[in-house]
Amino acid sequence: MKTTLNALHHQGNDWNRDLDFYIDELAILTKRLKLVDTKKATPKTTAQAAQYLKKFVKLREKTDTLKAALLDREKKVERIAKDNPEAAGDQIKMVNDKLFARHKGLADAMATTRYDFNHFLVKTLEK
Repeated sequence: MKTTLNALHHQGNDWNRDLDFYIDELAILTKRLKLVDTKKATPKTTAQAAQYLKKFVKLREKTDTLKAALLDREKKVERIAKDNPEAAGDQIKMVNDKLFARHKGLADAMATTRYDFNHFLVKTLEK
């Protein structure tokens, strides 16, 4: 795949905004989870809540790890641009950008967890 340094920089900014959103969203979901513990605490819902809390912690760890990897990539892009400023708009070859796959995987995991958790909330808080 060919791209430009400018495109990589903007892509990194977009991904960073996504990751910041996921961090905020995980904080909100964790607060909602506390509603279940305080309002509808049964052994079953408490166990399910604990499983969701573990999922949220893992997703937060993945988000933090991806943010660090993205920062490393941005530093590489800046270094290339600094060493060769006129190449910012030139096409460069990106070989196997694993960050793309990791970002997509995190986005999919967040969407699935959000969907499942919202169904759990509706089912639990309706009772």
